[in-house]
Amino acid sequence: MHANKQYLAASSANTALNRELGRYGDDASGPILIIIGGMHGNEKSGVEALDQVLGDLYRSESPFSGMFLGLRGNLKALAENQRFIDVDFNRIWTSARIRELRENGRQTPAFTAEDREQIDLYETIRSYLEIPCRDVFLLDLHTTSAESAPFVIMSDTLRNRRFANAFPVPAILGMEEHFVGTLINHLDDLGLSSVAFEAGQHEDPVSVDLQIAAIWTALAACGCMEKEDIPQYDKHRYRMIAAARNLERVYEIRYRHEIHAGETFEMKPGYANFQKLSPGEELAEGSEGSITCHMPGNIFMPLYQSQGTDGYFIIRRVRYMWLTVSKWLRYARLSSLLPYLPGIRKATRDGNELVAHRRVCRWFVLEIFHLCGFRRKRYDADSITFIKRRYDP
Repeated sequence: MHANKQYLAASSANTALNRELGRYGDDASGPILIIIGGMHGNEKSGVEALDQVLGDLYRSESPFSGMFLGLRGNLKALAENQRFIDVDFNRIWTSARIRELRENGRQTPAFTAEDREQIDLYETIRSYLEIPCRDVFLLDLHTTSAESAPFVIMSDTLRNRRFANAFPVPAILGMEEHFVGTLINHLDDLGLSSVAFEAGQHEDPVSVDLQIAAIWTALAACGCMEKEDIPQYDKHRYRMIAAARNLERVYEIRYRHEIHAGETFEMKPGYANFQKLSPGEELAEGSEGSITCHMPGNIFMPLYQSQGTDGYFIIRRVRYMWLTVSKWLRYARLSSLLPYLPGIRKATRDGNELVAHRRVCRWFVLEIFHLCGFRRKRYDADSITFIKRRYDP
């Protein structure tokens, strides 16, 4: 009953926008599942879905192992129904920034509304990471400005794959190569299994239903509940399958169109996530005129809101065969052989950061490093720097 009282107290205070929506379960031997809604203040469906699932758990008192914690993300942005107040809350999660905030707090130069939110949310999550001998999972709930089927985003580690495979929707790889500072990437480096679930368009009521389905799926996937104890589990699963029908299982980001400070950008109307593109197709209007597609693929997350620096992405299918190959390469730790290949050298003594010289390494460089569990860290004029994903395998 202890967990139920905690949820009831949190629910009665929802109008005050507490950080904690509620928690359920207090089994000290089971996993911990943390789910966050509202990292962006105009994405409220995740908060609504969390509230509904916590209420259903409270009323049902189903068998439960471990603990489930529901959190709100950017409280001030949620209260003002804005994506963010000063800076994008899902682009500032770096170790250096968090260390500075923890050491200097409000004395940090250019202290922002999101800095205040970050300190509080980080300390809340960190308190659960310090519990010994517990598996910790995190699900970050989002929606998009464009019409979209549901999908998951993850850093490509083998344990993240296992968590993401529980959701019968497309998985998107490579996001961490195009910008730093997302919450799930930072928590990956702390040892969590972390996945972001994107349910659909912001104001679409179906997005709430899909977020609810994702929450129940996560509870089963991490071991908090048995599928048989989840009400209408098969219905929730079918809802996700139907929403993502006719799409491939895994995609990889191949291009990001960044909007720089001072630039104008207006996406052409009518684009939906996963829509196929043709080279030369006009996608948007920018400061220097028309912006056209320069490679085949599918459009991903086209920008249809006033805030944000990601104009759109282009993604391509990843064949399952290559996922299997990469799995065995990583288990065999064959990445240790990479520094002995022509044109590749160690940037750190442990070999977790490698530099590939572009004049020598000219074919399938990204693909080979991805297979071995590295991600691209930096492009230079004559080289590419790669870094090994931590905790993989």
